[in-house]
Amino acid sequence: MRRFKKVLAFMLAAVILTVSGTSAVFAAVNENTEEIVIFKKLQRYLNDNARYDEVNHQTLAEGALFKILEENPELLDLALSGMLESIDEYSEYFTEEEFQEFINVIDPSFGGIGVVAQKTEDGIKIMNVFEGGQAEKAGIKIGDILISVDDMQADENNFNAVMDAVKGEIGTTVRIGIKRGEQTLTFNIVRAKVEEQKAFHEILDIDGKKILYIELTQFTENTASEVEQALKNGEAEGVKNVILDLRDNPGGVLTDVVKIAGFFVPKGSIVLKTDYKIPLFNSEEKTTTEPYDVNLAVLVNENSASGAEALAAAISQNESGTVIGTNTFGKGTVQTTRGFTGGGAIKYTEAYYLTPNGDNVNKVGFTPDVVVENEYIPIDFNEFGELKGGRIYSVGDTGEDIKFIKNVFKRMGIFDGEINDVFDTDLEMIITDFQQAFDLYPYGVIDFTTQYKLREYMNECQEVIDNQFDAAVNMF
Repeated sequence: MRRFKKVLAFMLAAVILTVSGTSAVFAAVNENTEEIVIFKKLQRYLNDNARYDEVNHQTLAEGALFKILEENPELLDLALSGMLESIDEYSEYFTEEEFQEFINVIDPSFGGIGVVAQKTEDGIKIMNVFEGGQAEKAGIKIGDILISVDDMQADENNFNAVMDAVKGEIGTTVRIGIKRGEQTLTFNIVRAKVEEQKAFHEILDIDGKKILYIELTQFTENTASEVEQALKNGEAEGVKNVILDLRDNPGGVLTDVVKIAGFFVPKGSIVLKTDYKIPLFNSEEKTTTEPYDVNLAVLVNENSASGAEALAAAISQNESGTVIGTNTFGKGTVQTTRGFTGGGAIKYTEAYYLTPNGDNVNKVGFTPDVVVENEYIPIDFNEFGELKGGRIYSVGDTGEDIKFIKNVFKRMGIFDGEINDVFDTDLEMIITDFQQAFDLYPYGVIDFTTQYKLREYMNECQEVIDNQFDAAVNMF
């Protein structure tokens, strides 16, 4: 899945950033609706003409809201959601049920088995097995069909309930039933904390230069340890040149941002400052470790946000590396989540974070030390023929369209299987990823809607000339 999303990043990053770390239910109020126009018209009139000095826009709005809630108490959740969403796109209200789901995702006491599953015509199919996870250790494989969880029978009709049942407290055991071909298998798996890898690294040899390339897709509680392991691997190979790629990174856990900064900037340096409405709460986050002895280049783009911007600014303003790329996204705020009456919760923006020099990047972004634009060239797929369509394809089918689609995905670096006219399980996984990325029903069948979207995708595909990466290499 990550491999496919990486290829689509230049087209989808803006969409991803819109919802990453934000409320998916956020929506700006449409002030042009007839009802709101009428309300505001009367509100302005009474604000200007009602005789009492204590009558103003706020008291009039409160009077309207309180009357509505008094007669329609079931609208309280809606009103609270509106209140939080009026702050910014990163603030939201959770009902008790929504908050419990939120806790289950972030609470380390809840674990899973390390799989990604999807509803398909064949049932609930295992689409990915996390490397080193509990499911992989037990022997579950991609393509297996999940048929039971403990005493619950599993099929596509109770998908959500089944996936909730797979999760549970870390250290507890769950019994997983699997169908693999004609076999029915049972696995007793101990749940563990599931950590998806967010740091990827490799040692490159470019024109005789050895370079440790580290890509950070997000900051989680494990990202700092992953980066440190990459640096140790580079140190063991005698590699001193490091490229830290923060492009399309939407941010995440700020404590790990501070830890990672400590690998590169001098001990005791300011990484970021927090700016609260109440100055008493303001603070400075400083590094506590000695940095690695490396030559550092950092890559950013317009989709580098929040923690990615903070890390880039900390490295630049502490003169510990050179930041290369384009102006960043501009999310310089900190959110906090607190419990609320009735078992619900609120998540709201409580502070700005500032760079070491005191700059506020919110809605402005951070300007790199060296501004470099990438180039994009449209890709011509005509050498592979054309997608004729006219029929639906599923696993086991054959046809020239299948060969054409495999060639397209291979050209994009997505597909590395055998190029032939057979619809195999390798292509099914890629098609499922494609459908997920474009909000289609993800069942791995090349239906007419998928073919239409694939044609759109081909028209938009561009090859990236990565001038930013080249500029980083040329630094060393």
